[in-house]
Amino acid sequence: MSTPTSPTPPSNAPGAAPVAAPSPPAGKGEVRAWALYDLANQSFTLLINTLLFPIYFKLVIVPAASGQVGAGSASTQGESLWGLLVAGSLLIVAFGSPLVGAWADIHAGKKFAMTVSTIICISGTLGLAFVPPGSIALAAGVYILAAVAFAFGENFLASFLPEISDRRSIARISAFGWTMGYAGALALLILTAAGMALFKTSDPASWRPYFIFAGLWYLVMALPCLVLLRERAKPTALPPGVGLVRSVHQRMMASIRTASSNVQLLRFLGVFFVYAMGVQTFIFFAAILAESFGFRGTRLVLFLLPTTITAGVGAALAPMLQRRLGHRSTIHIFLGVWLATCIGLLWLTRATAANPGSHAWLLWTVAAFMGLALGGIGTASRAIVGAFTPPARTAEVFGLWGLVYRLAAVVGVGAFGLVRSASAQGAVWMLVGFFAAAALLLLLVSESKGLRESRPGSANDRP
Repeated sequence: MSTPTSPTPPSNAPGAAPVAAPSPPAGKGEVRAWALYDLANQSFTLLINTLLFPIYFKLVIVPAASGQVGAGSASTQGESLWGLLVAGSLLIVAFGSPLVGAWADIHAGKKFAMTVSTIICISGTLGLAFVPPGSIALAAGVYILAAVAFAFGENFLASFLPEISDRRSIARISAFGWTMGYAGALALLILTAAGMALFKTSDPASWRPYFIFAGLWYLVMALPCLVLLRERAKPTALPPGVGLVRSVHQRMMASIRTASSNVQLLRFLGVFFVYAMGVQTFIFFAAILAESFGFRGTRLVLFLLPTTITAGVGAALAPMLQRRLGHRSTIHIFLGVWLATCIGLLWLTRATAANPGSHAWLLWTVAAFMGLALGGIGTASRAIVGAFTPPARTAEVFGLWGLVYRLAAVVGVGAFGLVRSASAQGAVWMLVGFFAAAALLLLLVSESKGLRESRPGSANDRP
């Protein structure tokens, strides 16, 4: 493993953001523990956000409120409410991420905040199993609490990446974490499919034990990271007479004033917003889209197997491409894969609209390409943000990254749901537009300038 560059000594300026203090570089054990967290939180990403809970919510929780379990109208209502839950939780995360990230930078509290977020998410995940059918408000509250905590924890995990890597190893370590995540997803899919087959639990009404399984998986797999990952920053004393809220506000305002000199990072985040709208739509609607093509129960779980396998391939392939071609060219390649995926889904949607039930098997091919694009674009995006991040502002920048990612979900998922209610083909055309526009806009981002702007000691590296 490459040795990280020497960190900048901490600033003693009042209210300044903490920076990493001189310390031994991250060892292999710490890097592995960091990556293992990506495997741990896959239980929430996969089983709660993508695969099981969306179907359970719309087919069990919502219909039971009116005594019409499985009814078509209740299912439609559940799908609409699911979109609102996703948008609501991500709006909270979008506006909370910069605030919480700045707080963590000031107080050197990234690990503490990540630990608290993890505990809350695990508790909420377990709590979903005890929400009775028909309790829409309770299910919504528990889910939103868990989803917000999950997103904050994910942001803080990413903010450690520049501290445990250097410019040569950042892409490889980012890919290691992403690959671990998809390895965890693969294991979760196999175990869930086996559980459904063994215990005859293909009916969504019998899925509550899987939510308990998801929470316990998260708890056990996250422990090494929470124990071994080290906080390298040092806290900074607040100025006399300045409270926490005002201090964080001043920090955020200072970030806005200095952001103009970090042009390439801002440009990339703008491009990222465009294509993240499409990526997030696939994540939150994958199971619902598959169900619309006739995938149910165990078959629905198995549908995501090729997606997960190829996602791991994409995550492993990304750093090799980044080393040879650079960050921007690698993202262009995976945007091309996303475009091919959307075009395939568009053709499949048109074919099945003309002849319902036909060509559904081709969805497996679309799923495989979707996984390749998802794994590749994910690790490449996180790596370029880390490469463009000044060392003194890691939690803050990744909080901003979280803001952009969640706002993209609010806009993209919401727009997709509205357009899809009127035209399934029109919704897919919208996804094509997202990825095509992002590919063009990415040409405005200069990788070499972005790396220069984030150098240690540059104007952007000053708190």
